[in-house]
Amino acid sequence: MLVSTSPPFAGIAGCLFKLVRGWQFVWWVMDINPDQLVASGKARPSSPLVRFFDWMNRRTLNAATRVIALDRYMAARLLAKADVRRKMAIVPPWSHDSVQEDISHDDNPFRSNHKLKDAFVVMYSGNHGYSPLDTVLAAAHELRSDKRIKFMFIGGGVGKVAIDDLVRRESPPNIISLPYQPLSDLRYSLSSADVHVVSLADHGVGIVHPCKIYGALAVGRPIIALGPRKSYVGDILAARRVGWLIEHGEVVKLVSLIRELASMAPGMLKDYGIKAREAASIDFSRERLVEQVCVILEHAASTPKHRGSRVVHPGGIAASR
Repeated sequence: MLVSTSPPFAGIAGCLFKLVRGWQFVWWVMDINPDQLVASGKARPSSPLVRFFDWMNRRTLNAATRVIALDRYMAARLLAKADVRRKMAIVPPWSHDSVQEDISHDDNPFRSNHKLKDAFVVMYSGNHGYSPLDTVLAAAHELRSDKRIKFMFIGGGVGKVAIDDLVRRESPPNIISLPYQPLSDLRYSLSSADVHVVSLADHGVGIVHPCKIYGALAVGRPIIALGPRKSYVGDILAARRVGWLIEHGEVVKLVSLIRELASMAPGMLKDYGIKAREAASIDFSRERLVEQVCVILEHAASTPKHRGSRVVHPGGIAASR
């Protein structure tokens, strides 16, 4: 069985199937609760719900045949709950196949449809969760008189409500808010940006994973990362020249950076985009990462199943290897 962290009780289902049927299972961790609830102040560490979730996580970690974490910070947080280093693997996610295409601005109908012909577009695309966007909105306010620069927020989620309310209330000339776009149009919407924003809350390191970065890299766009330097995004930016990191609250620094990028020669910005595409095709290749997950699943499938004192060797994948 392949079990993820959504819904939250899926891990316990894996434990039950292993206990009753002897099945092996791989736990693919996409985010960690109750850590997220506690870090965001929505629950107390001593609450019964938090203690139950922690117990459930430890049971699942110990029972799983293999555990997949999305980054090294997430792996460290899981290892603090249970010592499962022998069966831990780190495999980041990847972008949709449909977005892995760099479409030039001149050939992009999305830009023409939204009157972005000569604009420098700063985009935040995807789920607007609990990662703070206050710094971006403050920068947009400071740059509201600069007609070159547009801020585009695409998607939905709890954080999108505040942005939609702001647009309805104040009608800022440099902010465009749109709902989720059809998957078939994702390559056009993502490519319409000149730079993408990825935000990670200071308390979110190792708890949630900034998946937005993969789509931006796949279409060859550089990244402005908002968050702590000691984070997975910080690791990527340190290893490859694909963007810039701004800590939350550094509005002046963000404004200065966006102005600099908007005035940058197209060839210089394109160089960042080329490196972004290289990172997507080498470090975060869908083919390579899917193969890694398949190897982990095959290893789990080849592990003998125990039912009482009798060992049952699995067929299927393991028999065909």
